[in-house]
Amino acid sequence: MVSKSRFCKYAAKTPDDRTKDDDDDNDNDDDKSLMLELMKLSLSQAVPQALKFFIELGIPDLMMESSSVGGLTVANLRTLIATNQPTAIGPHVHEDGLLLSLRILASVGVVVEESAKTNDSCRFRLSRMGSLLATSRGKSSLEPMVRYFLDEPLWQAWGVVPSYIEGLYKDTNELSEAKTITPFHAANGITSNEYYSRPEHASSLQHANDFVRFVSEQEVLACVEGFDWATLSLSGKKTVVDIGGHSGKVMEAVVTRHPDLRCICLDLPEVIRTSKANEKSIIELIEGDMFDHTTIPACDAIFMKHVILCDWDEANSRAVLECCYKALPPNGLLIIGESILPDPPSLAATDESTKDDHRSLLLYVDFFMMIDGRSPSKTQSEW
Repeated sequence: MVSKSRFCKYAAKTPDDRTKDDDDDNDNDDDKSLMLELMKLSLSQAVPQALKFFIELGIPDLMMESSSVGGLTVANLRTLIATNQPTAIGPHVHEDGLLLSLRILASVGVVVEESAKTNDSCRFRLSRMGSLLATSRGKSSLEPMVRYFLDEPLWQAWGVVPSYIEGLYKDTNELSEAKTITPFHAANGITSNEYYSRPEHASSLQHANDFVRFVSEQEVLACVEGFDWATLSLSGKKTVVDIGGHSGKVMEAVVTRHPDLRCICLDLPEVIRTSKANEKSIIELIEGDMFDHTTIPACDAIFMKHVILCDWDEANSRAVLECCYKALPPNGLLIIGESILPDPPSLAATDESTKDDHRSLLLYVDFFMMIDGRSPSKTQSEW
């Protein structure tokens, strides 16, 4: 009888009432799901912290070198860490903290947690993603990238980003006009250039250099393959000038594939002098100033990578482009290598298929670059 009365009570409702109740229930379920997602986002700093300890203790290499079938227990790992770092961190590793950190990394695919068997502790092994962090991979290891992103001065800078956005950090030098200082400067008391130049920060400088070296290799390849350089040699030998090219690595890669091109690298005098002193280049290295078109040698094309947006504001970027225009012949070509964000709303996480798209990574990198005061990338339409 109870069931019948409940059924009759429900059946007596109008279709509209039932739809509204159903919608309310669905809304409540959606809200609960969104609440959990917001909680996860608010606690997401757990992942980089777990990742930092993971590489600092050399766990990727320990897991890769282990012959243990089915993965390693936390106790196994603690023993291996103590053996490899007997006088440092090893003997003091907190097992519960180690377990929780590995489970966090398992949740994002860095390691794989195997099902625990009867009377046995859970075991962990490297995933394919995690194996990319092993230093035994040599130059292809992504360990330097993670060390750089999670290095102490940069991690401290993240903590002042909200105040930076609110405009609370200003240079109080009485001799100059008040201007906003970068999150890095605000968090560490000095600029990034000053910080990395100090002897006591040699390890941080090494992390930064290793990261830049890794990124540079990938970008050089993208620059060589992202433009059809052969089109420049269709009507005789052409000259290409890389403005702000540092030591000329991009032009070296271009001329290696297209030896009929004449490639020149132009940068500030101190940069060129340092480059010439450190290594011999197969291209011409010329001192100049991108804000002075008279210092740009005669050429058919100008190439720039991460110059007019990463380091300069809108006014200075326009000034650089004007100098390029004056230096080029009427039929000259300007080739720009920059990150381009897709136009909105293509970056919005509208469904599960787009949430983790590589385009979202562009936003993360842009936000990260803000730590040192870099200008944001432009969208396709803004270009």
